[in-house]
Amino acid sequence: MTPWHRFWFPDGDSVPSPTRDAALWTPQALAESQRVLWQQAAEATEAWWRYWRLAWPALPGVVPARPVVPPSPLSAMPMRVASTSATPQGRSVARKRPATPTPTPARPRRAARGK
Repeated sequence: MTPWHRFWFPDGDSVPSPTRDAALWTPQALAESQRVLWQQAAEATEAWWRYWRLAWPALPGVVPARPVVPPSPLSAMPMRVASTSATPQGRSVARKRPATPTPTPARPRRAARGK
């Protein structure tokens, strides 16, 4: 027993450790408990889906006002390019430069801090 356990359970050393029931660890008992767990999980999942299936029409804003129509195949076609000779790789980009270069004004020196 660790000191932490001794602090919270001061008489823990005097209590005998529980004995393990060997009947619970047989392959048949393990299979039965696994079957019960899977059955409970299946029932909970079915109840969850049943709840949402019944609640879905009553939720505001989730049912569209009109039926959703998929877009036509023509809207998925790429747009035509006016000229195929202009490629992004061959195009040069001109940078804008100021008409007259102006010198950057120097920042005024400040007095040392704390003086």
